[in-house]
Amino acid sequence: DEKKYENDLKRIKKLEEALNNMKIQNKKTEKQNLKNVANKENTMNSKNFLFELYKDLNKSEGFYSMALKLETETFNCIELDETNQIVSMYFYSSKLSGQLGSCLGMAKSLRVLNLSSNQILGSIPSEIGSLIYLEHCNLSYNSFSGSIPTEVGNLKGLKMLFLDNNKISDSIPKEVGNLINLKTLSLNHNQLEGF
Repeated sequence: DEKKYENDLKRIKKLEEALNNMKIQNKKTEKQNLKNVANKENTMNSKNFLFELYKDLNKSEGFYSMALKLETETFNCIELDETNQIVSMYFYSSKLSGQLGSCLGMAKSLRVLNLSSNQILGSIPSEIGSLIYLEHCNLSYNSFSGSIPTEVGNLKGLKMLFLDNNKISDSIPKEVGNLINLKTLSLNHNQLEGF
C-alpha cells in the first residue's frame, strides 16, 4: 500500500508538471495577440479539467501515459482548437478505472469523447448534458451502471452515441427522442428496457 501511494504521488507530480508545461500549438499565429488573455484562461481551464478527470479516474495508468506523452510533445489523445479549448478526447483502451465525475461538464467545447474499452464504473454523470457541442460519444465496453441520464436529450448536435456493452439498466429515457441529428445509437448488451 505504501509503495502504491508513493507511485500515485509520483504520477500526480508527473502529470502536474506536464500540464503546467503544456505547449499548445495553434494553427493561426499571426492573429493571436488579441486572443492571448482568452487563450491563457482556456489553457488553464483545459489543464484543470484534465487534472480533475485524472483524480476522478483513480490516477489510472492511462493518465500516467498521458503525462509522458505531454512531456514528449507527442500527445495525440487530446485535440484543442485555436483558442486552446479541448474539442476531442480519445482515451479508448487506456486502462482507465474509477468513476466519471461531474468534472465532465467543464469540457464545454468537447465535440468528440471516446472513453471506450476501459474499466470505468458508476453512472454516466448528468453533466454530460452540458456538452452541447458534442457530436460523437463512445462510452462502450466499460462498466457503467444506473440509468441513461435524461440530460442526454440536451445534446442536439449528437450524431453518434455508443453505450453498448455496459451494465446500464432502467428504461431508455424519452429525451433520447430529442436527438434530431442522431445517426447511430448503440445500446446493446445492457439491461435496458424500452422507452
